[in-house]
Amino acid sequence: MPKNPPRSRVSFDADDIQRIFNHPIFTARTAVADHRAGGIAAFWLPLIACFSGARLEEIGQLKQGDFKKGAGLRKIDYFVIDNAEGNSTKTVTSNREVPVHPVLIRLGLLDYVGSLPGPHASLFPDLKPAKYGNLTGVFSKWFGRFLRIELGIKDKRKVFHSFRHGFATNWKVCELPEHVRFVIDGHALPTVGAKYGETLMSVRSHCMYKLVIEGFPL
Repeated sequence: MPKNPPRSRVSFDADDIQRIFNHPIFTARTAVADHRAGGIAAFWLPLIACFSGARLEEIGQLKQGDFKKGAGLRKIDYFVIDNAEGNSTKTVTSNREVPVHPVLIRLGLLDYVGSLPGPHASLFPDLKPAKYGNLTGVFSKWFGRFLRIELGIKDKRKVFHSFRHGFATNWKVCELPEHVRFVIDGHALPTVGAKYGETLMSVRSHCMYKLVIEGFPL
């Protein structure tokens, strides 16, 4: 093994983001004929990942009832990621509440969520589970081919998880507080002191409104 092995995953850069979201799937909301893309999932999964830093399986298992509106004057829109009702999360800190980024609201995510038939309705009913039950495994393979063949993004370190890396990268570029990102994207806080006190939803939402994804064209 090399002493300094290459990183297994890297962020999408601004050119990649532009190339991905300039595709007709996103600009014209063109339906994808390939059933492995999961219907409407091909549109929303990359967008939600890009603007939340959530993992693919975390997003794929979302239901209408996971979207909430906070109390108080601002009534902040957010969604819940947890391991309730058969869901799976990677760690205890992965259970969290994520404010909805304003770009997702502008693109109609909340309207789509509101159109679903009830709180137990899956956001992505056309996702086809993989052999061992992973809800997004088939989609992940489709997305990899989409990157390489349709978009010409050949770097094998760039995969769907690169949205999560990119979320962190853009958060740093915007000079937003790191401890707030840890709460939003489900990382363990780095020190004991950082775990004291609560990062309020209003603080998370305020930072999310300041987050800009470099290269995003929509």
